[in-house]
Amino acid sequence: MPKEPNDRELVDAIRSRTPSRVEWAVRQLYGYKKFVQGFVKADSQNELLGPELANDVFQEAIVTFLKKVWHTAYEPNEATIGTYLYRICWNLYLKERERILGRMARDQAYIDQGTTEPLQPDAYLLEQEQQDISEQILGQLSPADRQLFQWYDFEGKSHQEIGDLLHISTQAAKQRYYRAKLELGSLLKKYEAYY
Repeated sequence: MPKEPNDRELVDAIRSRTPSRVEWAVRQLYGYKKFVQGFVKADSQNELLGPELANDVFQEAIVTFLKKVWHTAYEPNEATIGTYLYRICWNLYLKERERILGRMARDQAYIDQGTTEPLQPDAYLLEQEQQDISEQILGQLSPADRQLFQWYDFEGKSHQEIGDLLHISTQAAKQRYYRAKLELGSLLKKYEAYY
């Protein structure tokens, strides 16, 4: 039975940026997925949040951790990988939980209004401006990234379906989606800084 790698070996493998070593390290990190699964199972709102939440949060936590290691923002002597990943997962989980429940509350409030009145001119202009900004930001993404958002966020396709369409594994489809999500996040930060 092979011995389990220590934190230094995992960090060294990630920093090597050698695809096979990074992939091996990421497979080892998947042993920590239980953190997020535990958060979701213990949450009283877990049925509303959906079964994909744990996968999405953990995937984002892995990407965040890899970036921290590559940018030397994490060293094993600061905290164990388990402790560090736990904190990342917990923060991402709370943020995603708040986003989902907030969106659901807004949707419910809109439904409860039951209004069929047309938009007022000011509201229409604001909505049009927001749509223009969104199109401008999305237009800066590569066509491949825009297609991923179209499939996943607008058409509701699963990562497995996207993988099938692209002839890649489900895991690779998830990784491409999260890289696209990170790129969109950096574009949004630039936009916020500008305005």
